[in-house]
Amino acid sequence: MSVLLAAGRGRRMGQPKALLRWQGRSFCEHLIRAHYEAGVTHVVVVTLPLVKEALAKEIECPVTWVQGLDQEEPIDSLLRAVAVLDNAPDAALLVGPVDQGPIPVSLLTTLCQQFPVDACRVRIPTYQTQQGHPVLIGAGFRPLLRKHEGGLRGLFQEHPQSIEYRDVKTRATLRNLNTPEQFEAFQRAAEPIHF
Repeated sequence: MSVLLAAGRGRRMGQPKALLRWQGRSFCEHLIRAHYEAGVTHVVVVTLPLVKEALAKEIECPVTWVQGLDQEEPIDSLLRAVAVLDNAPDAALLVGPVDQGPIPVSLLTTLCQQFPVDACRVRIPTYQTQQGHPVLIGAGFRPLLRKHEGGLRGLFQEHPQSIEYRDVKTRATLRNLNTPEQFEAFQRAAEPIHF
């Protein structure tokens, strides 16, 4: 299962980043398609009602929409999604931000290879020793999400024995597109999907 965090208004970008378009599709649709192509069976998108309304008209893949709140922390959006997924407590979760933009399917398949879905583990992608996203959270780690007060980074720091790193071959794992200038640089790149 995958959770895409897309509840921000994108103030620095000037619009919600889920609605940014590249090659005729929204960032959100690119990500949803990549997750399904990688073998994910269920995608949850946490977003604002206005963004959902715009996206639901164009996205043909099955999606569970969860209403997020403006200005809430990513962990709060993730907890909203986890509550919806309580009927599948034994599933691992791929969790990523929509501001990462389009990513290669290989990033997701590399991250998921030989991951014990029921384990109390988290797998974080790295590129040249830098940590990226999305992160893969095992079903056994999900109860810790509910108990923790604070962000994911702090939770991961509290449980270093549960964290493992997987080297990936694309710097897209590091990408966060938060400003128009960053989006323009992404579009100008020779291979934007790997930029």
